[in-house]
Formats: sequence, structure tokens, C-alpha cells
Amino acid sequence: MWTGGTGRDWLGALIGLGLYVGILGLLTEGVWALLWKTTRKRLSHAVGVPFCAVLAAAGVWAILSAHREYAPTLDDVLVVAALISFAAAATLLPLMGVMSQRAVCGAAGVALASGIAAVAASGQVFLFHPDRAKAVTAASVAWVGIAAVVGLAGWGFQTSPLPKTRRLGLSLALIALPLVAMHVLLIGSPAPHERRGSNIVLIVLDTLRADYCSAYGGPVATPALDAMAHRGTIFNRSYALGPWTPPSMTGMFASTYPLGLSPGPTREAWLDEVWRYALRAEDRPLAELLAAQGYETCALIANLMLRDMRGMLRGFDTNCFSHPMIWRQRGLFGYFPFLQSTLAARLPCLVDKRYNDTTADLTRYALAYIRRHTTDSFFLWVHYIDPHAPYDPPEAYRTMTGPWRAFAPEMDTTSWFEDGVHEKPLADFDERDRPYVRSLYKGEIRYVDDAVGRIVAELARLNLGAHTYVCVTSDHGEELWDHGGWGHGQTVYDELMHVPLIITGPDVRPLAVDEPVSAIDLMPTLADLAGVAPAASWHGTSLAPVLRGERPTPPSRACFGRGTGFRVQTEPLEMVVLDDHKLIQGTSSGKMELYDLLQDPREQVDLADQHPELIERPAALMNEWRAAYPSTFEEFFGGEQPTQDRHEMMQQLRAIGYL
Repeated sequence: MWTGGTGRDWLGALIGLGLYVGILGLLTEGVWALLWKTTRKRLSHAVGVPFCAVLAAAGVWAILSAHREYAPTLDDVLVVAALISFAAAATLLPLMGVMSQRAVCGAAGVALASGIAAVAASGQVFLFHPDRAKAVTAASVAWVGIAAVVGLAGWGFQTSPLPKTRRLGLSLALIALPLVAMHVLLIGSPAPHERRGSNIVLIVLDTLRADYCSAYGGPVATPALDAMAHRGTIFNRSYALGPWTPPSMTGMFASTYPLGLSPGPTREAWLDEVWRYALRAEDRPLAELLAAQGYETCALIANLMLRDMRGMLRGFDTNCFSHPMIWRQRGLFGYFPFLQSTLAARLPCLVDKRYNDTTADLTRYALAYIRRHTTDSFFLWVHYIDPHAPYDPPEAYRTMTGPWRAFAPEMDTTSWFEDGVHEKPLADFDERDRPYVRSLYKGEIRYVDDAVGRIVAELARLNLGAHTYVCVTSDHGEELWDHGGWGHGQTVYDELMHVPLIITGPDVRPLAVDEPVSAIDLMPTLADLAGVAPAASWHGTSLAPVLRGERPTPPSRACFGRGTGFRVQTEPLEMVVLDDHKLIQGTSSGKMELYDLLQDPREQVDLADQHPELIERPAALMNEWRAAYPSTFEEFFGGEQPTQDRHEMMQQLRAIGYL
């Protein structure tokens, strides 16, 4: 919470603090007036005011806690314990003649300021800790205790008070020490050491279709991608391995062709298959190879499907996940969740309830990770869920207004929507609202493009560009009623299979490659750039010689794809792209479609019946490919059962909108 705060966040923190102090002061005055009257003015201020302040603070805590979603936690107990301790000290120490009440309050103020500094510092130090919340709490509470004891001594007991200048210096030291310790721990020794290899930053923008980006001639301004394409290599015809995340990403990371759904079975049978996508034990992901060479490896992901998919995080020594399908209250008092929850309950107009901003989370973590590894060789994989549905871009990236804030249409009979989100079944969707939906999708593209730009700018600011390769791609695209449907997983047309692929780096030449390339080649390419031998299990071919200018074009190869998701209405599909033509074939019926991508990039005119002679070669290649690579789960895994829980995976599929 205390990292990446904007000016508005800190303004809200100051206003919120003022409100807390004001409310506490008013309640304290009220309780003191009542107590003063009932005791007939027999209670001294030294005893009564701290006691009333504790009662008032407990009242504030109780009022705000009533609007929380969760039961009181250990943190709440610690807050109340600290209040009681302060009241006891402010009451008893002056009565005992040990120190003045002014000194007690001064020491308490130092402890509070030190605690705030400790929260900010430990939040950064433990940013990637697997149990960050407990670590931050423990460190902050411990430092508050130390600061309170030292502060009491510094403000002076009656017998030996410190001079004002020394007292001020001690107070400032207690506040500054956590921040200094943070700087030392995070920056460490600036002494350079020999790098093991070039850094690799892989950025996957989930559900980004290439033809919407200005870098590919599309309608959405993507200045960050444009800049990368200008100074690096852009592949104008890059193809995903599948039209939705599990087959696409498992195929990409294992550098092999993903599985397809069994021909013929019913939808229920497909549901029993789709949850089994995983990496096998013999598959060697790039992170594992680089970690063995001494690389630091980190995965920052926001796609539910990837978090628990077997093998996807193998080799990553650090990984963080930001959940895309939970609600966050956004408003001026984000740093005061108690206060914001209360306002949301009483004055909802002041607080906006939105989907969790995973793009902001992942960008913040990516920048922090890069800053911590300026002298290390690292492999950083950032998997943004945007522009995947629900479409809910920040206001600054929107160009239209519509009847609802976010778009996440209902799949089948499952509904996971709240107020302000379109929740009608897709079949009932009003065609007049489609431009607005497309504008939300475009807004999310602009948002993630800005995030990519921030990461690239940070690499440049830290002088890491000279030995860092940055690769931006996507796992699949999105159909926006191009062929009558919405979403992804149901077809293998280009709006789902044609994805961006842009690579920059120290020896990457500025180039636009027009030959078709496949995501199966991505891991061999990145390994080659890092100087690591490819895994024996990989089937792809490195494109690094093209990037370096060692050869003018990639080798002429057909690009295959399969793994159509369970949203398919008729049968699973497979595709092959050869030169300027694409052949699509149904796995059950054998029905074929043929498109000339050069003359008909939107795939509206099927040439299969008019030009059967054009089908022979791609059909033969597809038959060879199908025979060479197993297409069923039983063949692929050899009877081995995946370890992930089917029920849990199905819940994740529903959460992200696939079911």
C-alpha cells in the first residue's frame, strides 16, 4: 500500500489524518466533559484526559470496524494495545513523578512517526516476501516498541532530561533509521561484478490482438510499442499456438505444440480435458535453464489460469500474483481503508467500487524488481491480464461513455457481476452498444501500453538497456464480433491467433519481418539471446540470427495452431498458415476453410470450394504435423495425471469468465 503513492494518495492521507485527529479530539472532549461532570470535577486532567482519549479511540475503532468486510485482526489488537499502553504511560508516569505528561506525549509522537517510517521501509524491503503482511507488521511493531522506549529516555526522565538539541537529534534519528536501513538493504554495494549474461524481460499482454495496435497499423495509439518497433525488430505476422491462455502459454513455455480437444466428444467431455493443460516433467522452461546459469528469475502474473497451472512457475525463484476478479474501493482515502469503508457504506458517491487494478500492481512490482537487480542478470516475466475482460480501463484511457462502467458479459448461466457491469447474456447483447465495448477494450490497450513504456523507461534510466532484451507479445487475441462472436477460445481466425511480437536489445537491428513466425520459436530465441543452450525437449527454432542480422529472414516454415477452448460451438479446430494462406480444419468433420490473408486479412471469403488446388499442400502439411505431434492428453502425458485439483481449476475458469 505504501509503495507507488501518487500526489492524490498522499493528499488523501493528510486529509484522512486530519479527520481522524478531529474526530478523536471531539470524542475526547465529549467524554471528558461527561466524566468531569459525573465526578464533580474531582478527576485531574493528567489522569482523565488520557483515559478519555483511549475511550474515544476505542469508539472510533469500533465505529469504523463495523463497516469492514473481515473480522478484527491481530493488527487491530496491536492498535488497541498501543493506545492502552500510551494512556497508561501518560497517566501513571506523571503521577509517579517519573516524567511529565508533555514528555510522554512527545515520546509517543516520535514512536508514531517512527512506526509510519517503519511501515513504509519494511513494505519495500519485504515487497517480494511470500508472507509480506506478517513480515511488515512484525518489523513495524518491533520498531515502534524500540522507538517508544528510546523516545521516553530521550525526552527525559525527571532526574536526567536530555538537552533539546540532543532530544531533537535522537527523535529524527529514530524516524530516519528505518528509511536509511531500507536504502542500504535495497541498494547494497554499488560495486560492479561480472554479469552472467544479458537480462531478459518478457512482457505478455493477455488477449491483445495485433491489428488493434498502431504499431501494426491499428486504430489504437500504442506509443510504447511503436517506439520498440522503431528501434528493434517487429514481426508483422506472429501467430499464437492457441486461441486462449492454457494451450497458448503451455505451448510457448515448453516450445511445443499444445494439445487440442478430442474430436467428436460432447462439451462435457471437453470440460474434463481443458483443466489438464500443464507442462510435463520433461519440459524445461526457460526460467529453469537460466536459473541453473545463475540468473535471478521472477514471474509477475495476473491471470488466474497461470498461477496454479502445473509447471508454469517452475524455475522462478520469485513470483507474485495480483488477482483480477476482486473488487477494490477507490477513493481519496485509499491509505485509510477503515475510513474509506465507512464512507462507502454511508456516502457511496465518494467511493468508487472497481475491479482490482492488476496493471498498476504488476507495473509497480516490475519497477521495484528491476531497481533491486541493477547489478544482477535476471529473467523477468510480466504477464498482464489486461486487455482481457472485464474491460474496465482507468478514466484517463477512455474515449466514450456508456450505460455501464465495465464490460464482462455473462457466460452460460454463471454470473459474477456487480452493479455497473454489463450482465446480460451474450445472446441478448444490443448491437448498438458494441462500439462502446470496443472503446473499453481499446482503453485497456492504451493502459497496458503505457505500463510497457514505464518498464522500458526504467530500464533506460538505470542504464540497463545495453544488456537487456525486452520482448513484448500476447498469448492470443480477442474476437469483437468479427465473425459473430465475442471473447476467445472459440475459433482460430486471425483476430484470435495473430498477436504482437516485438523484440529490442543491444544487438537487435531495426527491422520489420513480414514472414509468418510462431510462438513455438520464442523460448529458443530468448535462450539464444541470453547465450544459453536450448532444451532438448524444445521443438522451436531460434529467431535470434534474424534479430542480429546474421540472416535476412526467418526460415520458411508453416505455423500451426490448435487447442480451441470449450466455448467452441461445433467442433475443435486446427489451423496452418503457409505463406499468404491459412487453412482451418475441423477435427471431427474434416471440414476445411481456406483464406488468402494478403487479399482478405479479415477472413471473410472462404476459397476452399473455388480453389481446391490451393488446399493440397497446406492439408498435407497439417496431416504430417498432426501425425508428428500428439494431439490428445493421453498421448501427451502418457497416462500421467496432472496434480492440480479439477474443482479448483474449474472455479478459476468460472472466475475469469470462461465458464
